[in-house]
Amino acid sequence: MRIVLFTLLFVLAVAVSEAAACSCADSRTVQDEFVRSPIVVTARLDSLEEVDRTVEGKNVYRTMAAVMTVEKVYKGTLKTSQVMRIMDGAGGDCTTTFQREKIGQRFLFFTDAPTKIGSLKGPMYLISQCSRSTKIETAGPDLVYLDNRAELAGKTRLSGTVRKFTRDTSNLAKIKVTVSGRNFERIVETNERGFFDLWALPAGKYKVAFDVPHGTKIGAYKYIPADRTWRMENPPNNIVQASIGPRKHLELTVALDADTASGQ
Repeated sequence: MRIVLFTLLFVLAVAVSEAAACSCADSRTVQDEFVRSPIVVTARLDSLEEVDRTVEGKNVYRTMAAVMTVEKVYKGTLKTSQVMRIMDGAGGDCTTTFQREKIGQRFLFFTDAPTKIGSLKGPMYLISQCSRSTKIETAGPDLVYLDNRAELAGKTRLSGTVRKFTRDTSNLAKIKVTVSGRNFERIVETNERGFFDLWALPAGKYKVAFDVPHGTKIGAYKYIPADRTWRMENPPNNIVQASIGPRKHLELTVALDADTASGQ
C-alpha cells in the first residue's frame, strides 16, 4: 500500500500505538516485497531532528525526522554511508515512528523514493508499517533471502518461524521440521530464533510436521502471503498442510501454546 502524506504532526503528549490504527491490505513475502520496493537498505539511527513546530495555546506540535546512515544497499540508488531523512510518523497513518528507539538502533527498510512533504525542507522517506521494514534483530529471515538473492532468487522456497504466544523464546532452537510431499522428504532444524528455511523444492503440496517441545502444541498458524491474521487452529499431530507454486515463496509461521493434555 503506497502512502501519500501531505501533513504530519507528531503530538509529544500522546503516545500512539503503531499497531492499533493501521490495517494493511495484504501480506507479502520478502521475495514479493523486494520486487515491489524501489529501495531496500539497512541503516542506523543517528539522531532525531525537529523539522517543524506549531504552537496552539498550551499545545506544542512537533514534526520530527529520523536521520539514518545507510549501512548496506540491496536495491536502489542510495550509497553506503549516505544519509537518509525519514519522516517520523505517529502510527495512525501507517507510517513508522522512531521516537522510542535508541540512537544506534539498526533497521532493515523496504521503501519508496523520497517525497516532498508540504512546506518541509527537502524530500523525506516514508516507512510504512505495512511493509516488511523492521529492526535488524528481527530481520534475520529476510536477510537470509537478501544476502543470498543472486544465487537463490526465483527458486521455490518454504521458510517459516516457530514462535510462542508469550515473550519466552526459550526452546525455539533445534526444533525438527519434517517437510514431506510426493517423492520428497527433507528434515531441517530451527535456529535460535525459531527460523527454518528450505530452497529449491519441487512445486506442489506438502505436509509440514513440527516436533515441538514437550508440553506445547501449535495453537495458531498463518501463511504469507495468503493470511492477514492468525488461523486459530490446532492442527492434528502438529502437522500443517502447505501448497507452493513454481518459483514461489511460502512463509509459514506457527505459534506454540501450552498443551494441557500433556499434563504440563
